[in-house]
Amino acid sequence: MFKPYKTLLFLLTVGALCALLAAVFPAQGIQLGEFHFRFAKFEKLFSLSDSTKVKAIAVEKLLTIYNAEDSLRANKNFDKTIQQSDATSALLANLNIQYNKGEKHPLHSFFSGIDGLKTKGTSLRILHYGDSQIEGDRITSILRNTLQTKFGGSGPGMLPAIEVVPSIAIQQSASENWKRYALFGGATNNLQHSNFGALATISRFEINEENKTAWLKFIPSKAGFASIRKYNKAVLHIGNLEAECIIDFAVKGDIVSSETIEAGTAYKRITKHFATTPDELTIQFTGNVSPDVYGISLENNDGVTVDNIAMRGGSGTVFRKMEKAHLDAAFDNQNIGLIILQYGGNTVPYITDSAHAEQYGKFFASQIRYLKSVQPLASFLVIGPADMSTGIDGEMQTFPNLECVRDALKKAALNNGCAFWDLYEVMGGKNSMLNWVAAEPPLAAVDYVHFSPAGAKTVGELFTKHLLTEFNDWKKNTATP
Repeated sequence: MFKPYKTLLFLLTVGALCALLAAVFPAQGIQLGEFHFRFAKFEKLFSLSDSTKVKAIAVEKLLTIYNAEDSLRANKNFDKTIQQSDATSALLANLNIQYNKGEKHPLHSFFSGIDGLKTKGTSLRILHYGDSQIEGDRITSILRNTLQTKFGGSGPGMLPAIEVVPSIAIQQSASENWKRYALFGGATNNLQHSNFGALATISRFEINEENKTAWLKFIPSKAGFASIRKYNKAVLHIGNLEAECIIDFAVKGDIVSSETIEAGTAYKRITKHFATTPDELTIQFTGNVSPDVYGISLENNDGVTVDNIAMRGGSGTVFRKMEKAHLDAAFDNQNIGLIILQYGGNTVPYITDSAHAEQYGKFFASQIRYLKSVQPLASFLVIGPADMSTGIDGEMQTFPNLECVRDALKKAALNNGCAFWDLYEVMGGKNSMLNWVAAEPPLAAVDYVHFSPAGAKTVGELFTKHLLTEFNDWKKNTATP
């Protein structure tokens, strides 16, 4: 073992050699195969950009404005704040929900649907698709709670049989013999079909000679909003039955219903109603071959239902892989008013230039068109990627081609009759992630990619406020002759 002074001497020698190498190393770096090597500049290592400090103030102003109890346009200081500085004005530009003016509002169908919920006593469904930024129901729960409070409804909505990340919406558990298959995130499915239901995942249980059963258990979560903890209906989505399967619903261990599903059933919903929300709901499966379990929805008979559909590692480009007739069956009679697509984050690190980003945007646009062919009456809204940082020249900076990806997604949305919400600009634009990480409490994780719980809550609040502001404007304009 080295003595302390020898260790110090070794480290000083290595440091001196690195410094010497950095001094003579080409500024543009050296490309070796697919790897690019370069040293950080000395001035970058020992300096702090003043623009970072200015941005921090700007973000603080944004959060102060948006976290007001009233809507943005009811805030008396809103216009005054915009005029205070060019920097703040630039940050506040293009923060509202965007769409092609002069055309029918792309959210008209959705707004019309929720506007009539209380008078008609009907239900309306929102599908919030996204990547790992929305995992755990963190952003979606804010939207769901606000809309259910305003327009009615309760329950967490559609849930996968096997969750990847625990959700604040509900406590889930399952027997150990389940296996999950997904269409996204690079998963290897080894399945001979692409019938994955609305969640793009299925679950199957494995059996042996001693055990031919499996179970799923759901308990209302105390971490969730009060409206999420209540539901009066459970809907089990299953299909692809190669053999008959017995399905039992039990409340606190007591079986309340039992049903045998015949072999050959392609897609089926099993619906159970409850007078009061079960303290503990268990669904047990018994059979020689597992059916495909697409998900379980815990919801209300009327009002708003919001599904959180997180695709870890997904880029929003799997929808065309989902067989259309099967997806039609999954969406059938669901009264889907709005489909939200929140993607781009998993694509940003791999985009090499603007042409590459444009290619991704065209592929994403084809996914929108495909979903619209399945749900022509639904409204669509695309949420662009958040700011993300990576190490460049020794400091954390926005990924070089992030704005290209944002632009490509915006173009895909607006050119295909969708609304668009620019989360990147809402955060503060370039290098704003640094301030979200440095905020107190932190609004983003130290990976400089994902939001913290406080940050996810903030994003959920900002998006919901923008959506309701747009709804109020639509309602006012619709009522005006």
